[in-house]
Amino acid sequence: MKKLLIPGLCLTALLGACSSGSSSSSEAVNEEIPSVASEDDLPNCSSKREGTMFTVEESGVTYTCHDGKWEESVDLPKYDTEDDLPNCTAKKEGEKVLITETSSVYVCKDGSWQDDSKSQDGEKPATDDNPDENKSSSSSETMTLKQAKAACEKMSETDKEQLAEIIPETIDLLSDFMDKSVNSKTNASYQKTIYSELLKQYGGKDQACPIISMGYGIALLAEAMNKPSVTELRNAYEYNDINDWWWLADDNYVGRILKTVQQASYEISGEITQETQQVIKQVVLPALDSAASYFAPAVRLGKYTYDYETDDFTIQLDQSEFATALGAIYTLKGLFTAAICVNLDITNDNSFDWVDGYLEQHSYYGYADGESMKFIGKLMNDQTLFTHVYASQTDKWKSIPGILKKGISYIKDGLNYSLNDADQDYDLFVIGNGYDADFSSAKIQEFIDNADIAEESLAGTTTINYGNGKSVKVNLKKFFEQTDGFMKYMPYMSCEVDDYYNEGECYFTDKNGNITISLTEAKNGDYSYGEESSLFIFRDPTFGGVFPGFTQTSIWDFIRDMRD
Repeated sequence: MKKLLIPGLCLTALLGACSSGSSSSSEAVNEEIPSVASEDDLPNCSSKREGTMFTVEESGVTYTCHDGKWEESVDLPKYDTEDDLPNCTAKKEGEKVLITETSSVYVCKDGSWQDDSKSQDGEKPATDDNPDENKSSSSSETMTLKQAKAACEKMSETDKEQLAEIIPETIDLLSDFMDKSVNSKTNASYQKTIYSELLKQYGGKDQACPIISMGYGIALLAEAMNKPSVTELRNAYEYNDINDWWWLADDNYVGRILKTVQQASYEISGEITQETQQVIKQVVLPALDSAASYFAPAVRLGKYTYDYETDDFTIQLDQSEFATALGAIYTLKGLFTAAICVNLDITNDNSFDWVDGYLEQHSYYGYADGESMKFIGKLMNDQTLFTHVYASQTDKWKSIPGILKKGISYIKDGLNYSLNDADQDYDLFVIGNGYDADFSSAKIQEFIDNADIAEESLAGTTTINYGNGKSVKVNLKKFFEQTDGFMKYMPYMSCEVDDYYNEGECYFTDKNGNITISLTEAKNGDYSYGEESSLFIFRDPTFGGVFPGFTQTSIWDFIRDMRD
C-alpha cells in the first residue's frame, strides 16, 4: 500500500508539543476580493450578484452590488471566517461585516449573522481558480450521497476513462505535498486543465462527481508549489550544504540556522523574511483556500468513496483520505497565517553581514565584532519589534486558533473513519495489527489523542502528560492573544560593546542587571547540570499564560526533560 497521507507530517509542530477553526463544513474560497481594471469593466449588478464585491484596480476602490447598482463600499469590519464573528447582539442589529474567506457581506439580523447575498440568490464571481462560472450560490446546497454517485455515473465513458487515468498521478501529487512538497518536475498544470474542463462540463464542484473537485483542489496546491517564487525559497532551503561551514560545531544549531537564512537571502537576492512572507501571502495561502473549497464537497458527503483500478490492483479513496487531507490544508493555513503575521526580520539594515561578524569572529577569537553585538542586543531587547505581530495582521493572528481547530477536527474525522473502517481490502493504507498494516491501530489512536489535546489547548488550559508521570499545563489560545512580541518573556540579557576595539559580548543577567553568565560561556556549556534556573532567568516563565504553571525552576526542569 502507498504511504499514509497523515498530516502528523504537517501537524508535527502542533501535536509534537502535545505529545506533544471549528468542525464547521463551510467551504473556503479565494481570500482576496476579485478585481477588474476599471469601473467600465464591472459586470452587470443583477439580483444574482447582490452583495458581491469587486475592487477597481484603476482607483483602488471596492464596490458592492446593491439594489441593481454598484456602490462604493464602506470600510466594513473584517473577519476571516464565520467562526470568528462576535455575538449578534441587539446593539449590533443591522451591522454589516466582511468575511474575507468568502468575500461575503454578513448582516446582524434577529440575533444571528446572515449572509446578505443569499436571500438574493447571489452569484460568486468567476476567477482562474473557480471553474464554477455562472453557478449561483443557491446551487451550492450540499449534494446527497445518492446524487454524488449519480453524478459520477452520468459521465461519458470517455471522461470516466480520462479521470481514471489521471487519478493515480493526482494521488501521487497529494502524497508528495503532504510528505515533502511537490517537486518542480510535476506537471500539475496538465491535470488542472483536465479537471477544470470536467468541472465546467458537469456543473461545477456542487454538481460534478466529487472526485473531480478534489482532484482540481490537489492540482491547485501542486501548481502553487511549483511557482518560481515558491521553488526559489524551497531550493534555497533544501540545497544549502551546511557541512561547508566547517568552522561551525555540530551542535551549534543556532549558528547553522542563521547561516542557512543568510545563504538563502543571497541566493534569492532579496530580503528573505519579507520575500517569504509575500510568497506565502500571495501564492500559498490563496492556493490553500481554493483547494479547501474543492475538497469540501467530498468531505461533506461522509460515506462517499471512489474506486479506481490500475493494472495490478484496485484502490478505494474515502474519508480516510478526504477528511484528513482537508484537515491538513486548514492546519497548514493556520501555520502559514502565523508566518505572515509576525515580524521575523533579523536583518541589520537589510543585511545579514552581522551573522558572519558574530559567528566567524566569535569562533576564532572568542568574541564578536562590536556592530554584531550591538545588533544582537537590540534584537534581544524586550522592546524590540522582533516577534511583534504586525498591526495590520492582528485580526488574522487572533483567528489562527479557529483555523487550527477546524483543521484538527477534520483530521480527527479522517483518522476515526480509518480506525473504524471494517472493510480495508482496497484502501490506500491499512490500519490494524496484521502483517499488511501500514499503521497500527494504537498509532492512529495516539494521533487522535494528541489531536484532542491540541484542540483543548487551543480552547483553554489543558494538562499534557509526558515522561514518567510528569505533566505540564498548556494554553495555546493565550499565545494567539499576544501581539506585542515574545522577547519580553525571554531570559534577561544585556550586551556590552567596546567601540574603540570594535568588540563586545552579551551576558545573561538577573532582573537587577547583575551578570550571571556570558553568552560565550553559555554557548560553550561552561556551567553545571541543574544550574540553569539561576543563570538563565526568564522575565516571565509562563510566557504570558501559555504555560500557566511554570516557575523559574519548573521551566528548566521541563526544558531538561525535553532535551534529555
